Amino acid sequence: DFSSYLQDRGDDIPKWLEEKLKQVRPVTSGPAEMVLAARLCVSEAVASSRNRHINGRRPLTAGEITENWDEMKDILYLRCGAEEHELLHLFQEERNEWMHSDEDGWLQAWACDVYPGVAKVLEDADTDKLYFLTSDLDKISAEKVLRRGGFDVPSERILECGPDEKSDALLSVLDASVHNSGGGAVDFVEDDVSVLQQMAGDLRLASKGERLRLHFAKWGHSTAKQVAAISAWPRVAALEERDLSDLLGGGGMGERAVEDSP
Repeated sequence: DFSSYLQDRGDDIPKWLEEKLKQVRPVTSGPAEMVLAARLCVSEAVASSRNRHINGRRPLTAGEITENWDEMKDILYLRCGAEEHELLHLFQEERNEWMHSDEDGWLQAWACDVYPGVAKVLEDADTDKLYFLTSDLDKISAEKVLRRGGFDVPSERILECGPDEKSDALLSVLDASVHNSGGGAVDFVEDDVSVLQQMAGDLRLASKGERLRLHFAKWGHSTAKQVAAISAWPRVAALEERDLSDLLGGGGMGERAVEDSP
């Protein structure tokens, strides 16, 4: 019964759960699946602690979950008796309650999620050439998070879009670059393999040729299997964290687009 877990409103997430969800996150698609993964990890941990006397009974490892997630998630939705939109609504309710009751703590939690090396690069970058695409937050919240992280980004440089609308948002950045910099190249940095796969197969983006360069952020949330797979995609270049400074700091008058989880 999923409702039994709603009673636990502790202030701190257990470290083991935090680390396990970080490893599982790359294969999940959206907040609803993250809620589903969290429920799986917690319910298995509880069941394991109650049945320690049963030989061989243990929770699934993060690796076992990531390898089988596509097959598991439909079964898990049935097991917890919830649909995707219900878990998404639950996630949004909890997030909004946190934002309204403790906005400072919520902003700090988001700001702390920025990778240290990336934060330093963004501090030194020219924000007049950067766009931030956000699918997890609304534009106002994203602006607050960036400001808390020390990045003063003009609101017009933050584009709010759904998970499946990043290609459309990137097209708008390409159009803007024609007016702002005479049509210079646009570099898009993303750590979500599914988004890059969608963009690599989008004929509208492919028609832009050298004006659009897709980069996979290797420092982000991804599995070793995803990293290996993306190396075979000719339209996507793997980007190391140490190379981000050169990308954002040089290369002419083009624009740069960074997804919402740096």
